[in-house]
Amino acid sequence: MHFTYRKPGKDLEQGDILAKMPEIQKQLGEFHPHYAKSEDCCYFIVLTQTCDLVRRETNACKAMYISLAAVLPFSLLMEQQLSVIQRSDREKRLRYASEEHKDRMHDFLERLLNNNEPGHFYLHEDHTIGFEKSMVAYLSLSVAVKADPYYSICLDARVIGMMEIFQAKLGWLVGNLYSRVGTPDWVPDTVNQAGFESMIGAHLDQLCSWFPKRYLDKISKEEKRLKQSKKEEEKQSEDASYLMTIDDLQSLVQYLETQEKQRKEQIISRIQEKVTELDSQFTKSFGRKLTIELRNDPVFSQLVGKG
Repeated sequence: MHFTYRKPGKDLEQGDILAKMPEIQKQLGEFHPHYAKSEDCCYFIVLTQTCDLVRRETNACKAMYISLAAVLPFSLLMEQQLSVIQRSDREKRLRYASEEHKDRMHDFLERLLNNNEPGHFYLHEDHTIGFEKSMVAYLSLSVAVKADPYYSICLDARVIGMMEIFQAKLGWLVGNLYSRVGTPDWVPDTVNQAGFESMIGAHLDQLCSWFPKRYLDKISKEEKRLKQSKKEEEKQSEDASYLMTIDDLQSLVQYLETQEKQRKEQIISRIQEKVTELDSQFTKSFGRKLTIELRNDPVFSQLVGKG
């Protein structure tokens, strides 16, 4: 079981995850139809403090209402974040973005996975409890149901509970306090830094293709060229069929990468020639080392790409 979760107690607690059972769906359908009908919203997370949910001798809890927040797919939030940094319909249609924004997305994802992103609470996939995909609780998308008679219905809908330290973190996020609850992070509690970076990198690579900023204008110009070429060939008005396809995009990027690689090798060769002319003691061994260094130097590659 993932380190966030634990077996639930006898009473409802803050952080309990509830499935959208028919009884809950019926209650939401009356007062909150959007959540009842939404296919993305399959779970809810309890936001009410645990101390207010403890059942007393009368079998009733202190809270008159139980506050629940919608739990939506992790992929949905990532798509929302991606749409913010994509500057054109073309980028959205062909699923790519500029590499200059990748660090921003990386930082957002790191905060989210460690539950340090305001307004959201990350719930990692766990097949042992039926979470086939990772999800995110949208803390601002909260609804309330009456504790009487829905307490027992919420208990029946409960899927899993949450470790106490993460209950505290959830409470801090909900309350928007100015202090940080120190919950275990992925690093070093679960994986090493390399493993965590690999996990973030995999999420980002699945999200879209990332291209250097210098490619974006060339992609735009190529789509305009393709449109014009199609119009001239068919002598028809502009149509959506003239838009660049993913295959067109991949071919163009491959061509640009090949051009840059060839230009890079030509520059390296020229540098070697000039160094040899200036210093007759220039050795082949040093030449090989210089070539390797230049090929692997990111600054050099960036400068070549701007040429």
